[in-house]
Amino acid sequence: MCIISSYRSMETNLFDTIRNVYNIGPAEDKKIVIFSDLHLGNGGSNDDFIKNGTLFSTLLERSYYDGGYHLVLNGDIEELQKFSLNGIRKRWKAVFTLFDAFNNESRLYKTAGNHDEDLLLDQRRGRGYGYMIHECLSLTIDSDIPIYIFHGHQSSLFFTRYNALAGLFVRYLAKPFYIKNLSVAYSNHKKFITEQRVYRFSSRQKIISIIGHTHRPLFESISKIDDLRFRIEQLCRSYPDMTESERELTGKTVFKYKKELHRYFQVKKNQSLISSLYSTPLLVPNLFNAGCGIGKSGMTCIEIREREIALVHWFDSRRSDNYLKDPNYECEQIVGTTCYKVVLKKEPLSYIFARINLLA
Repeated sequence: MCIISSYRSMETNLFDTIRNVYNIGPAEDKKIVIFSDLHLGNGGSNDDFIKNGTLFSTLLERSYYDGGYHLVLNGDIEELQKFSLNGIRKRWKAVFTLFDAFNNESRLYKTAGNHDEDLLLDQRRGRGYGYMIHECLSLTIDSDIPIYIFHGHQSSLFFTRYNALAGLFVRYLAKPFYIKNLSVAYSNHKKFITEQRVYRFSSRQKIISIIGHTHRPLFESISKIDDLRFRIEQLCRSYPDMTESERELTGKTVFKYKKELHRYFQVKKNQSLISSLYSTPLLVPNLFNAGCGIGKSGMTCIEIREREIALVHWFDSRRSDNYLKDPNYECEQIVGTTCYKVVLKKEPLSYIFARINLLA
């Protein structure tokens, strides 16, 4: 009974998030980019964002502001469990200047995460800080299936009830001992449980949920590991009908994917906990995750434009050039910079909606 009661409480938390929603409205004519988990700090050695700060400023201005996008910041943008807001804004003044530019043109939307929840609490007390903070955003695109954007910590009773306690741990243990947010974000088990709860909730409600929180990019409810498996399977199926030159290239590609899979399994021992299939006979494509802005090789985000949804990776070629060497991906450079964009996955939303209608 305790387990059932706890699960119902967690689903109630998600219901509350969905009820406390700011409706962006019909978005057929909007271009939207969603970032999560930037964890902006004060520029010191504990600031996880510092390695991607220049990359983010460049792509945000040159690709998304100049490109007319609406910017969604989906929680844990400021790392307020380690640093003061004044210290963060002082160090990342250029980033906040860009946020201001989006906001001044009514192109900025912001949700609260567990690391910047104080901003939402201050807003409720009448002490806003310049941007409206929401628990959840919603939009629609040519369908009666809504898209909800929320951080994702709402699926955990601990973060909804005891987030202040978690903040004390981060401030007085993680920060003094230089433990990075990549390290403390989640164990593989907790990532899986968070995704599983949001996935099941979204399937029952017949909605699309776009979250952050776990720092793990997801597209159509599928993790990177599952995606690699499917890519290998597709290449193996096509191999018998290929020319010799195509087979040679395919062999190299499959070998690279196998090495990448083995690397994941060496780091993440338990296969059952890193799969994203959630023990369902048919996978419903209703869970997406924008990943994070503090990745070692770059940062990820989700784009919605021209009735399509895409998972995008940004990187600086001076630090990582793996995608530039991979013939299966097309990289787009921001002219005059070392910043590159690669679309990892992309699908028409009409196809996503159709699968949800048929499978959920």
